Amino acid sequence: MFHKANQSQSQYSWFTGELSITISSDEVPNPVAVRYCFRNFQLGNVANMAGLPLIPFRTDDWDQ
Repeated sequence: MFHKANQSQSQYSWFTGELSITISSDEVPNPVAVRYCFRNFQLGNVANMAGLPLIPFRTDDWDQ
């Protein structure tokens, strides 16, 4: 089961060009997977410095 998460920290490295986002949820003490905009009708709210949106993704690979 997935729960809504909160962003607690974001960091961009100009050297590597990588963005890392730390998330947490009071309902999940030890998260094992993350999904972002996983439904086709959801609009995201994360964008890069050029204003381009983060594409939907999932970090799990098990069946729904």
